[in-house]
Amino acid sequence: MTYSDGVLNILVIEDHIGDYILIEDYLSEEHLQINLTRATTFKEAKENLSVSHKFKVILLDLSLPDVESNEDLVTRMVSLAPNTPIIVLTGFANKQFGVKTLSLGISDYLLNGDAFVLSSLWEGLPISLLEAISFGVIPVCTPAGGIPDVIKNDTLGYVSSDFTERGLYGAVLKCINNMDLFNRQELKNYFIDNFSMEKCSMSYQKVYKDK
Repeated sequence: MTYSDGVLNILVIEDHIGDYILIEDYLSEEHLQINLTRATTFKEAKENLSVSHKFKVILLDLSLPDVESNEDLVTRMVSLAPNTPIIVLTGFANKQFGVKTLSLGISDYLLNGDAFVLSSLWEGLPISLLEAISFGVIPVCTPAGGIPDVIKNDTLGYVSSDFTERGLYGAVLKCINNMDLFNRQELKNYFIDNFSMEKCSMSYQKVYKDK
């Protein structure tokens, strides 16, 4: 069902373009008149709020590049917009802090996906795997096709030892037990440095020039 009760102005504080596009697509399906303003840093969010307090709600991603402490980010945002509902976007690994934000003045929190599990027996280089990495989602896969060439070590995700259920189960369990150790920003950076549109186009150009 799509709702329409006037223009809905939302400030989305999200540094990752893929996550922002997902939010934009979902909200556009749910509301006829949506007006999103995007900020990629705390500084940009502060500038937007200094110009206008028209926002009916603020969606806040906790992993911003210019504020290291999640708690510091939350308290500063609540101070900037004390009368505007703020919804924190967090992952399951950070669920306890999501609950804690309610006592800091946050209106609610939403959980993002934390892991991407691919149980293929045959693959080339799956686009879905690259998309998961671009979102900072931890990949857990079987060693099909070119997957081991992408997930080269345990800092980038987990590849099962074989194609059996037990092997994949072991990789999933390893991911769950080590989820707090993952740096999701490093995953996003790995995608940008190796598989982004810009990087791929440069690689294609090099192939043609070398010929």
